[in-house]
Amino acid sequence: QEKQQELLNRNKRLHLRISDLESELKLAKRTGTKGRPRKAVDSLLSHDKIVLYGKKYAIVVEPFIDSSIFMKPAPQDATRASRSDARFSNFSEYKAGSIAELYTYLSNEAEMKEQASGYAPFCDAFVHEVRSETSTALHTIRSCAPVIFSDLNLPGELWPLNAATQRKESILVQSLLLFPEQEVPGIFLPIFYPGLVKDNNFLFMNEYLPKVR
Repeated sequence: QEKQQELLNRNKRLHLRISDLESELKLAKRTGTKGRPRKAVDSLLSHDKIVLYGKKYAIVVEPFIDSSIFMKPAPQDATRASRSDARFSNFSEYKAGSIAELYTYLSNEAEMKEQASGYAPFCDAFVHEVRSETSTALHTIRSCAPVIFSDLNLPGELWPLNAATQRKESILVQSLLLFPEQEVPGIFLPIFYPGLVKDNNFLFMNEYLPKVR
């Protein structure tokens, strides 16, 4: 009889514990893993598409997106404006070209184009995905740097993020960033050219970019 009562009491305690755990689980779902209220799902946004297009934008268009290109009307001829050489004539034209490039990129997604021009939650979500992918890509490239630059036989300790001083003191690393007699890096670095020799006919045709891709 005592054994049976003990089992009943134990069973009761287990049921109470299960009830407590279920309550904690419901609370966690409402607040998120760190106790903060979870954002309500925005039914106007296509989250899967935003993730896809945002991450792809970071790779094929611009890794460091300027959030101010959103909430602007689409240019009448976005494709032409985005490909015009005039967009590189000054900063104002460059920004106008970036706006055009965004709408060209979203040209097959009418709803996303409309939201890009006037719906702030879309803009915030899109920028978040671009920046997230950029951060991931930079981490991956940094991790793979010894492989990408294996031909240079650079010491492995130069690649960690906190090794800025060592990289600055490395003559070989500086030769990738500065042409002879140059004290401040220009727009186009030696590493952008094959063999570190400046020739604008071969810009970005170096031996390292294929490894990054």
